[in-house]
Amino acid sequence: MALLVRGDHELNEIKAEKCSIVASPLVFATEEEIRQAVNAGPGSLGPINLPLPIIIDRAVSVMSDFGAGANIDGKHYFGINWERDLPLAEMADIRNVVEGDPSPDGKGTLLIKRGIEVGHIFQLGKKYSEALKATVQNEEGHNQVVTMGCYGIGITRIVAAAIEQNHDARGIIWPDAIAPFQVAILPMNMHRSYRVKRSSRENSMLTYVHRVLMYYLMIAKSAQV
Repeated sequence: MALLVRGDHELNEIKAEKCSIVASPLVFATEEEIRQAVNAGPGSLGPINLPLPIIIDRAVSVMSDFGAGANIDGKHYFGINWERDLPLAEMADIRNVVEGDPSPDGKGTLLIKRGIEVGHIFQLGKKYSEALKATVQNEEGHNQVVTMGCYGIGITRIVAAAIEQNHDARGIIWPDAIAPFQVAILPMNMHRSYRVKRSSRENSMLTYVHRVLMYYLMIAKSAQV
């Protein structure tokens, strides 16, 4: 099986495996296997007279006057056109999208931004609920097998993502929403007793101020009610 994408595009293996005539899992041929099938190396392959079933990406199907290998080592054809030089092969969407591709809704073009996966959803369907005989009553009062899903949030990923986006040369800058402390008192010269006492007093004062603020916030909230 030969899968053709444009030279500036990348094959999407997941999409390719969904084609009915492509084996799953998809396994790339070795150079030895390619030579046995085509009598040429990987750098000289092309669709003309290729003795293999072919699937071309949609972007390849609209190409004209393009170049490709001649299936002879070191040889290439140029000015190739579908229907004139070879029949149009089976088409499928088998490549990764790139920025500037038309959006699926037809309302613009794709803009690619970097993201961090911190959660996921898996649709389990009825595979496990049927095995467990997990049913619920529907609106008509009949038992119905439930459709299951798996939903997860990566706590450690959230922390890693926050650190990746909030730091400087000295270390982590915690966002307020997940900071372990709002204020940290770091006493210096701990071998001097008066420093320890002062730090203790400041910490006690901070706790007192926090309690006073909470008290007044509670009063204000009750007054609004």
